Amino acid sequence: MADTESWTCVSKKRRCAPGSPVPPVPPSGEAAVVMAPISSKGGKLPTFKVVPSAGYDTAFEVVRVLEKGPLRGQLLSLRPLGDSNVLLLPSSYDVVEELERIKSLDGKPLNLERLNPEDRKHRLVAHDYHTSFETEVIEDHPQVISATRMRRWDKRPTRQVLITVKGEPFNSIDLGWYGRYDVRTYIPDPLRCFKCQRYGHHQARCTAKQHKCGICSMPHATETCLDKFKAGTETVPKCPNCGKKHHAWNTGCAVRQVQAIASKERTEKQQDFIPAPPQEHLYGAAGNTLLPLHHHHLHTVLLI
Repeated sequence: MADTESWTCVSKKRRCAPGSPVPPVPPSGEAAVVMAPISSKGGKLPTFKVVPSAGYDTAFEVVRVLEKGPLRGQLLSLRPLGDSNVLLLPSSYDVVEELERIKSLDGKPLNLERLNPEDRKHRLVAHDYHTSFETEVIEDHPQVISATRMRRWDKRPTRQVLITVKGEPFNSIDLGWYGRYDVRTYIPDPLRCFKCQRYGHHQARCTAKQHKCGICSMPHATETCLDKFKAGTETVPKCPNCGKKHHAWNTGCAVRQVQAIASKERTEKQQDFIPAPPQEHLYGAAGNTLLPLHHHHLHTVLLI
């Protein structure tokens, strides 16, 4: 048993490193029972969205009651959502079934919304899609929900199309006669206030007392310099964030680049839909093919 304590079952053969313990061979005439590894994208287990319900002020209050009650001793992961809700990521189907059985806590109704991985939506960008091709062609794809042509600041169309897909994202999309196109995850532009030009908040929540131009950094609305540009009047650019000779939304701005990296990391974190890791060791039935257990690096909460 000592030689197999650090092994778990997989569906494919794999060469072992020199000096590794030899896994047991399935008995003759018996088919090995195979345990598929949990997908790093949450492809195996559903997750549950915890929404505040009657009698509970916050989603975290619901989580605390679950922690001390029906889910005591279970291994789960938590992820806060931007809408003040909480995402529960179960570690096994036993936990999934337990969550589905819970309809109320202490006589109060409980709102647990099951989220199936195949129903999750992702935003992607298709590259080099000719401007003369209609986006309806992309929308005919069975996994695509919507497709919108991306445009430049002057409204001219680009060869990039923003698409919303259902289920697991992909790296390319096959459109039959129209060809195959590379696809990447959509990374939104960093959030920048159109009033003070600083990053991290909307104009509606800006506390600045006056406008700052995103083109020349003077105390007036950006539209003033845009009108001058349309009229053919020359304007000296000065970034309100880094002070260099460019406008605030220039992709070469050092401040904007830092914010863009942070925006990308947030998006990738949202896309990386990882379930809680399994127990330290997993064992299958006698005769299973065993290989080293892979551990996911993720903050987990052990409810005890």
